[in-house]
Amino acid sequence: MENMYEGIFVKEFTLFYGDELTWHLVEELDNQTVTTEDQTIHYTKKSKPEGNSQYDLINHMMEAIQTGNRKAAQDNTQTYIEQNYFISRLFP
Repeated sequence: MENMYEGIFVKEFTLFYGDELTWHLVEELDNQTVTTEDQTIHYTKKSKPEGNSQYDLINHMMEAIQTGNRKAAQDNTQTYIEQNYFISRLFP
């Protein structure tokens, strides 16, 4: 984990549609360890669900597939492919 400030450590995780992360903290102090209870965080939509970043498109595709929305899955897949193509052309 990255030490952000005087013993405060952080770790970033990217969660996708349907993902969940279970975590706990282990504090080591004077040769003793204290472990917190497990906590779980779930992926939730952002307040702006119409985003078009690659992560947003992957999440939209996964949700569309899981909910059986074939048209949305195809549309988001097409947009994802087009974005990758343009990016590869602009930044070879």
